Amino acid sequence: LNYFYYTVDTFLQLFPEGTVLPLASDGNIANALNPAVGLALFTDGTYGEPIRTGWQNSISFTTFYTGWLQHKWRFSMGFRHEDEEYEEYKNFGPGILDSPSLFQVVDGNLTSLNSTNDIYMPDSRRDIWYLSLQDEWDFIRHWTFTAGVRYDHYSDFGDTVNPRVALVWETTPELTSKLLYGRAFRAPSFNELYVQNNPANTGNSELAPETIDSYELSLQYAPSKTMLVTKLSFFYYEIDDLIDQVVVENTLQADNAKDLEGYGFELEADWQVSDTLRLRGNLARQRSKDRGDDEITVGAPGWQFYANANWQFKKDWSLDGQYFWIGDRHRADDDSRPDIDDYDVVNLTLRRKNIDEKWDVALAVRNLFDEDVRESSSATSNIINDYPMNSRAIWAEMRLHF
Repeated sequence: LNYFYYTVDTFLQLFPEGTVLPLASDGNIANALNPAVGLALFTDGTYGEPIRTGWQNSISFTTFYTGWLQHKWRFSMGFRHEDEEYEEYKNFGPGILDSPSLFQVVDGNLTSLNSTNDIYMPDSRRDIWYLSLQDEWDFIRHWTFTAGVRYDHYSDFGDTVNPRVALVWETTPELTSKLLYGRAFRAPSFNELYVQNNPANTGNSELAPETIDSYELSLQYAPSKTMLVTKLSFFYYEIDDLIDQVVVENTLQADNAKDLEGYGFELEADWQVSDTLRLRGNLARQRSKDRGDDEITVGAPGWQFYANANWQFKKDWSLDGQYFWIGDRHRADDDSRPDIDDYDVVNLTLRRKNIDEKWDVALAVRNLFDEDVRESSSATSNIINDYPMNSRAIWAEMRLHF
């Protein structure tokens, strides 16, 4: 049984006080897709405050059956209810500046759009039911065949069925070989379905879920099961009905716009060097493209590298370091900007456990060297220099055990 409640109150200052902005016919700030019909002086700045409150209730049941020789059956079923309610306050847009004049003055007073058709999202809810069945069959010594299927029913878009199979061969005591296939899906979010009256994008209630079929050959080599484990995987995948933003009537709208395919490899290692030092890392290479026009997937990194070192330098004390490198990201063919820069980030965490046998504390520095990390924006957005990610940040954590 699970109950989850959350509320998110975001206060946004889009532009500073004294800004003069072009306004589109719907009262939103004009952009390349929604042209200007007038100007407005925002004496106190441009503000918006969307508030989202949600509830999730769920129940699940899982059971196993091993009475059939060489088989292990797993059966699972569950239900989840999701409910979100929305509020919005702002000083621009539909319901506030519906008929922009050639020039007008707007102050910083925020107008409530609650319970009106001009709010950015209607209240949203969905019910989800699922069933799954899986069997692990040890049909020959050192060989295991696993097959399973899962059925999901969503009250807002319908049904989806997803199978999975795996063939595992214990090739030698040190080497395990796996051949895997799986199908999975991602349900469209409430935002992708229902967002409205938004200057950046709108939803589409006709969306179908994204689906992916993936194939993998995996080789795991453990010359010392307690000290060193290495893994090499080769993969291929096909994504259908990928949800993306497309231009519809002077705005960007969510749509099942693309079908993708990709392939690559991943190399992993986990080495327990000593009782106090553990090293882990992985290197991944992938190439992803649109199956329709062979265009390389925008923003998807061609190379990724991760390294982690955990040092327990004293009883109940540890120092953890992480290094991330992301590279080889491309723009769209019709985007004249140079390809987005590679980046690397270092994180450090100092942790102390079992203070009075009840408390754990930690101090972390993320993006230690304050790298300028950016994720790609589209050519049609107003974010010319891409989306900046978090700069250097210091985090403190306390945990109480009882």
